[in-house]
Amino acid sequence: MLQHAVRAVKTVALLLLFCSASAMALPNTPQQNYLLKCSGCHDIDGSGTVAGGIPPLPGYIGSFLDDPQGRVYVLHVPGVISAGLDDTELADLLNYVNHKWGDVKARPFTAAEVKMNREHSVADVVKLRREIVSRFVRDGVKAGTYPWP
Repeated sequence: MLQHAVRAVKTVALLLLFCSASAMALPNTPQQNYLLKCSGCHDIDGSGTVAGGIPPLPGYIGSFLDDPQGRVYVLHVPGVISAGLDDTELADLLNYVNHKWGDVKARPFTAAEVKMNREHSVADVVKLRREIVSRFVRDGVKAGTYPWP
């Protein structure tokens, strides 16, 4: 009888250990974070929406990620820094976006770069984009459509 009780206690302990381990959530992949944090505005395919003022990512995001000011801009687009991701997760997400729609030769984001940009706010992100796009147009760099004046 005692052996059965000990076996039952061990079985219950193993089940509790298994259940608690499987209940711990693994971190999201960068693709999952894109779907959860970005696709609401940029859509699953990165196409954005002219009516909503959301520029497309394919064919254009690489221009911004290859440019020092463009990198600052991308990090300060509404919803990026405030996405609830830590510095590493956000760097991984932006690197995923770049590899999916940008320039795979661009310098990857690092957690340190994200942290540094988190600490420095941008007063007017739309003004910053306009300045970058004006320079891109002047230099013949693709900037994507952006319907806001």
